[in-house]
Amino acid sequence: RFAQRLVLCPVASLVMWEPAVTRQTMQPLFLFLLTVTAGTTCAQDCKQDVQCLLNAMTLDEKLQFFAGNLDAIDHVAGVSRLGVPDINMGDGPNGVANTMKGTATSFPCNLAVGMSFDNDIARKYARAMAKEFKAKGKNTLLGPGANLARVPECGRMDEYAPGDDPVLGAEIIKAFVKGALDEHVMTVVKHLVNNDQELNRNEWNANPDTNVLMEYYMKPFFGGIEAGAAALMCGYNKVHGV
Repeated sequence: RFAQRLVLCPVASLVMWEPAVTRQTMQPLFLFLLTVTAGTTCAQDCKQDVQCLLNAMTLDEKLQFFAGNLDAIDHVAGVSRLGVPDINMGDGPNGVANTMKGTATSFPCNLAVGMSFDNDIARKYARAMAKEFKAKGKNTLLGPGANLARVPECGRMDEYAPGDDPVLGAEIIKAFVKGALDEHVMTVVKHLVNNDQELNRNEWNANPDTNVLMEYYMKPFFGGIEAGAAALMCGYNKVHGV
């Protein structure tokens, strides 16, 4: 029973177990069991310690989070042995997309919420949206949109909350992320960065000055990160040729 406990949860067992025999007598068993169980960790050991979980994951498990499920672009399998849940994404950012007709709310667009200049409204908006994502079995919302309105004709301008004000944008994005987190739904802020037009979106190249890029275009994204966004989604365009 002792060996079984140690294999399943080596750290906890070593700390909690007080052998009746001497440590010298048990040393060979300790060394053997620690060798065969190297890298084995219980979910209760790590709890919510991300670095602990990463250290406990195998290389294949880590790579799975990069590749996802090739037959389902909106799903990434978790690691059940460590208590890491699946990632189930839902496209947005104006409500649950790609779902059965009549089963999801078409919310006002992100741009309209940004133009409210009201952080409280933005937070309530995201909270209401996150509830629908959860009802659809999703724990990750692909939004909000954090690009700036540099090209008014941009085909996805309605998705971008900041308008042309990076300071306002940063505050609205923060409120959105916090609202989703109120419902325990993760957010993926998009589209990093300078995704300012849909025309030839895979070909055109943005060349902003570094200071302008960091202080203007990136400010809403920084706001999302500060508020606890789970990830950033890349844009289609190139930036400085990359």
